[in-house]
This record gives sequence, C-alpha cells and structure tokens, in this order.
Amino acid sequence: DEDDDEEEEEETAGRSGRASSHRTVSVNAACPFRSSLLFPPSASRGTTLCTADSSTLRLGTIDDIRRLHVTTHRLGMTPRRIAHHEAGRVYVVGCIDSGGSDGRTFGIGAESNQRNVVRFFDDATFDEVSRIELEAYEMIQTVRSASLSINRSFEAGDGGGGDGARPVECRPYVVLGTAYAFPDEDEPSMGRVIVVECNLGGNPKSDDADNDDDDDSQALRVVREISEYPMKGGIYSICPFYRGTLLVTCGSKTVLCQLDASASVAGDLILRHVGTGHHGHMISLYVDSLAGGRGG
Repeated sequence: DEDDDEEEEEETAGRSGRASSHRTVSVNAACPFRSSLLFPPSASRGTTLCTADSSTLRLGTIDDIRRLHVTTHRLGMTPRRIAHHEAGRVYVVGCIDSGGSDGRTFGIGAESNQRNVVRFFDDATFDEVSRIELEAYEMIQTVRSASLSINRSFEAGDGGGGDGARPVECRPYVVLGTAYAFPDEDEPSMGRVIVVECNLGGNPKSDDADNDDDDDSQALRVVREISEYPMKGGIYSICPFYRGTLLVTCGSKTVLCQLDASASVAGDLILRHVGTGHHGHMISLYVDSLAGGRGG
C-alpha cells in the first residue's frame, strides 16, 4: 500500500510538473526598459524585460501574475549588446552582420571577419532610425546610455580652473566601447570609445494631434558621432560616474574619462582620460558605480 501511494504521488507530481513547465529561452543580451507606447499602462507597471537571442529582439513586461507580454522584432543579424536611450527614444543594438545585406566581409589571408553594426530603432514603432558601421575587425563590446558633462575650463574668464564651483550640466549620449579582434592577436591591442548623440529635437511647431508631434520629433532625430577616443586595448565595460564622467575598462586598467570642449574649433567635443587610472589587474572586464543611475 505504501508503494502504491508513493507511485500515485510521483505520477501526480509528474503531471503537475509538466503542466507548469515553461519554455527556456537562451539570450545573448538583456536589459530593462520602459515604454508607455508599446504596452498598455496595466502591463507597463510590471517588471520590464528586453532580450536578444541569435536573430531576434524581444521586448515585454512581466505583470503581477508573472505573465510575459512579448513583442518580437526580427533583426536579420546576430545581436550582441543592447541598451535603451530614453532621451532619443531609441533602442541601440550592437549586431554582427553575417553579410546578408551586402555580402561584405573583411579578411587577411584565410581569415575573415564579419562586420559589426550599431543599429538605432525607434522604441515605439521599431523602425530603424540610423546605423553606424564599425571598421574592419572592430567588434562592439559595450553599449551604454549616459549623461555626460562638458568641461569648459579653458574658456576665457575661467582662469583654467575652478570647475568645482561651476554647476554640472549633463547632456544625454550613447557611449560605445569596441575592440579590434585581429586574427594574429590573442588579446585586442586597441579599441575605441565612441560618443554618439541621438536626441529628439525641440518643438518645431505646435499641433493638437499627438501623431503629428511624434512625426515632427522623429524627423528631427539625427544620429551623429560626437567624439571618439582610441585606446591601447579592448574596451570591455563602460559605466557613468560622478559629475558627468565615465569609467572605462581598457585591457588590464580602469580609467576615468570626460568630455572637453575644443579650444580650437567651436562646438567640437573631445573625449579624454583624466588622471592615471587604476592598474594592476590581469584583465579589467567589468566596472560599475553607485553613480551609474544618476545624472551628475
């Protein structure tokens, strides 16, 4: 009798386990996001989730009863990194292009390299706004949305110092970290930090229709590279830091970077490192900060 009871319990457990089983999805990248236009307010109050697997971008929310609402957008490429840039209302997706768009690959001898592309998608319609094609053998390693301050200490009347008394005014940017994966190198010997501006324009004209306002804003949205900073080593991780600066891990070191206004060309911005950085690591793969979620 005890054996029969145990068999019945095992069968019941097996049925309940099969009934409550869920499909497991392996993803390459995931991040939280917010979109009041994509899902109804009742769904947007739950936990948000944005995932990317080998060929698909999925965006959804998990509500109070843990039900996942999914919207699928096919990229046609393999996504590697993803971030949401709220100021520009775009998703920034770093992808590996297998050559399906134009068939281009880069190679040295028998070695070939599929190019990396950074694509910008509207966070409501998922239309592609723009894209940035990286150089040969350059791979996207990290994508972050960050608010950066502009150092103007060189300007006349400032005396070249005293920036601590000046209030910090931050602007939103997309920051990309890359590494060059040359076939004859075990570890990347060079990489780039790229600062990209992608923000919505002002109010070109007033209109009562919300759709017209959205169209006008999207028409003024332009993706452009503001500055780049080549470094000796791969850029593995980027993190916003205090007073609108950036922490960057490059090879075996961690450095602090900031945006400076150009002294020679009006309107130009230059990204440079500040101080000597932190050395002594075997390899510096990841950096985070308590200031990562703050504007200044």
